[in-house]
Order: sequence, then structure tokens, then C-alpha cells
Amino acid sequence: MRASRRRGGASSVAIEEMSKPDSREAASPHRQLLRTGAFLRLWTAGGFTNAMRWLEILVAGLFVFEVTRSAFAVAVVTMMRSVPMLVAGALAGVVAESLDRKRLLLAGQALNAATAALLAVSGALGLLSVWQLALASLASGLVWATEMAVR
Repeated sequence: MRASRRRGGASSVAIEEMSKPDSREAASPHRQLLRTGAFLRLWTAGGFTNAMRWLEILVAGLFVFEVTRSAFAVAVVTMMRSVPMLVAGALAGVVAESLDRKRLLLAGQALNAATAALLAVSGALGLLSVWQLALASLASGLVWATEMAVR
């Protein structure tokens, strides 16, 4: 009879322990990171940056298709953005290790901003052409490859 009470007592204690919030969960490193303002700002900025990057790819493809009516031209402009990641990814890692990462990241973002400004001015003046967009995509792809290595 005592053995059955012990088992019953132990199982009820185990059930109570399972229903209590786990102290390890409250001290989880993931939860601590989510409570850190700097971490949240970094991830929010990164989220917006990546969303804008993908929107830029979409808009570039739509513009190229509208101008040329060629799926091949859309593929070429999109490829111009993606090829640097494949070709220069390893080299970007070497460069990122040898230079100041913060300066490299800021230089890349400045190049992206300048490219976007030039495209905006060309577009506003009605002078934007597919080759300009392809060249800007190549520059943006190089920055993207470098940025991945820097982070």
C-alpha cells in the first residue's frame, strides 16, 4: 500500500512540476535577446532592408518586362544581381576579414544609396534604360555578396 501511495504521490508531484513555468524557459537566451532593444532594432532594420531588396528585384523585373516584353531580359537583369553572390562570395569573405567590417558595410550601403538615387533621377527624367538597371543590379549584387560576408 505504501508503494502505491509513493507512486501516486510522485506522479502527482511530477504533474504539478510539468504545469509550472520552467525556470530554464524564463532564462532562455532567446527570450533575453528578444528583450534587448539593440537586438530588436538590428533585426527590424535587417528585416526592412531585406524586404526592400526583394521589392527592388521585383520592381526591376517588372520594369524590364514592361520596356522589353522579354522574359530573357528580365532573367538577365535578375541574374546580374545574383551572379556576384556565386562568383564573388568567397572573395568577399576574404575582403571582409581583412578590412574594417563596419566601414565595409557602410561603404556598401552608400553605394546602394547612390545607385538607387541615380536610378530614381534617371526614371524621373524618363531616361532610365535596361542597361542602367542591369549595371545597378550588378553593383547591388556585389554589395549584397559583401554584406553577407561582413555580417
